[in-house]
This record gives sequence, C-alpha cells and structure tokens, in this order.
Amino acid sequence: MKLKFLLFSGAAALAVSTPFAALAGDVRGTVTDADNTVSIRAAEVRIMELNRVTTTARDGRFSFSDVPEGIYTIEVRYIGAATQTKTIQVSQTGLVTVDVVLTRDNSDSIIVIGQIANQASSLSRKRAND
Repeated sequence: MKLKFLLFSGAAALAVSTPFAALAGDVRGTVTDADNTVSIRAAEVRIMELNRVTTTARDGRFSFSDVPEGIYTIEVRYIGAATQTKTIQVSQTGLVTVDVVLTRDNSDSIIVIGQIANQASSLSRKRAND
C-alpha cells in the first residue's frame, strides 16, 4: 500500500512540476531598400520586448520562431540607413509577416571602422625590415 501511495504521489508531483507547452507563433520578414530593388543583407532585426536579435540573410530575409503571444516592437538597424520600427501582434499559433523598407540616414554622422590589428602587424613588419 505504501508503494502505491509513493508512486501516486511521485507521479502527481511530476505532473504538477512539468510546465505546459506555451503556444507561440513565428515572425518572418524581408528587409529591402527604399526602391524595393535590393535586399539588405546583415541588417540587425530585434524584438525589443524579448531582446531577441537576428540578422538578415543574403536575400534580406529573417525569422524568429516560438514567439509568445503578444504585441511587440520590431526594430531594424543597418549602417547608413535610418532605424525603422514596426509594431506587430503575434497570435498563439500561426505566422506573422513583417516587411521592412530602409531609407537612407540623412544625419550628419560619420561612421569610422578601423582595423588596428592590421596596422600593428604592418608596423611590426616594417620595423623588422629596417
């Protein structure tokens, strides 16, 4: 009798502690330029409220799977383009399609990308040759 009680209580505890599968949808989309002629590769796409980030593929496509039901803000960033945001609503199941068009950033900022390692290597080789 004690064995049956232990098995039953163990099964009940396991059933209570096992979380139920959350229903979730998928978010997919494409990022293109303002003329809709070029797909933007390597743009950063973020679901702000979940802090989930991905980058676009060669064809400008991105996807997020298992996104919980709710209303979210999608933010898309790309160097040289203005940051775009869109609000989406994800249902319990199904697919949400988000197409984002990036426009040129007209700010006066300058982006500088350096490669210090290459410069240091070049200087070391020059010193060695001198």
